[in-house]
Amino acid sequence: MVAVISRVEKITSQPGSGWLNLDKPVGLSSAQLLTKVKRLLSIKKLGHAGTLDPFASGVLPVAVGEATKLMPYIVDQEKEYRFTVSWGINTDTDDITGQIISQHQFMPSQQAIEQVIQHFVGDIQQVPPIYSALKINGQRSYSLARARQPIESLKSRLVRVFKLEVLSHTEGETSFFLCCGKGTYVRSLARDMGRNLGTGGCVKSLRRLRVGIFKDIESISLETLKNIGHIVSSSGAGVDFLRPLHTGLDDIPVVCITGKEYQDLRCGRPVLLTAERYNHNVSGFRDGFVPTLQARVQDRLVAITSFVQGYLKSIRVLNINFEERNKIDVDQSGT
Repeated sequence: MVAVISRVEKITSQPGSGWLNLDKPVGLSSAQLLTKVKRLLSIKKLGHAGTLDPFASGVLPVAVGEATKLMPYIVDQEKEYRFTVSWGINTDTDDITGQIISQHQFMPSQQAIEQVIQHFVGDIQQVPPIYSALKINGQRSYSLARARQPIESLKSRLVRVFKLEVLSHTEGETSFFLCCGKGTYVRSLARDMGRNLGTGGCVKSLRRLRVGIFKDIESISLETLKNIGHIVSSSGAGVDFLRPLHTGLDDIPVVCITGKEYQDLRCGRPVLLTAERYNHNVSGFRDGFVPTLQARVQDRLVAITSFVQGYLKSIRVLNINFEERNKIDVDQSGT
């Protein structure tokens, strides 16, 4: 995968804060991959937005520095996958890496599959796999499952599937394209489709194509990242590989504030935003009340705020050092 480095901030030899669009390879967990990134780039503060199983590959948005405070806004965005289901097999993990618990001779036709998947589009109830990161009495479900501890059935929950279509079909397996909302488990989808078809089903392969604005065609491979790490450690040269903090937040309108107002938000003090200034100053404002806003000083994201009774109140405040870039006058007008 070739790294795409356009539309990014210029980062110095010591990376600051922003987003890394990483292509997770098969064989590593998301946590293991983050450990490698920390070592390669000598970065301490990292987080990933949306876990991928070790057998899966694809887009893993990695938050660097202050971007870790923005992860909930990326995790909640819609995702796209390409995955293949093997029919006639049920495993304890609902994927091909697990132990087989039942097998069936019957293999569904493409016509039958096309009919069944119609029931899995829209708002659907889904029970997560027992091998998942969900917590049961304070412990991860997968930890209990690996220890062969008894696990009560996980509760069904509502998830949203925007699109599910067949890409290809051969006897015994089918490849799909999926676009879904947060919290959707592809492994559960395969299991439930197999059940409805009267046969077993487990995921054979899985690749995440997109998380919000982050796409796999623009992602950076681990090998490319290793080369970047070598350049940084050996020469100290500047490397462009981080996307700005505000990446992926286009659905949150922007309000411009002053440097002094940013300091108020950092100290927990609300910032007055008159109706005139609100209507004038909110980028992307539409008719009606907008409860959540990006607060920026000039073009730099400094906080996620709520707008309540004429005041901006901080939800997430970023620790921004303006000395890192062109110095900004804290008294400049935000109107």
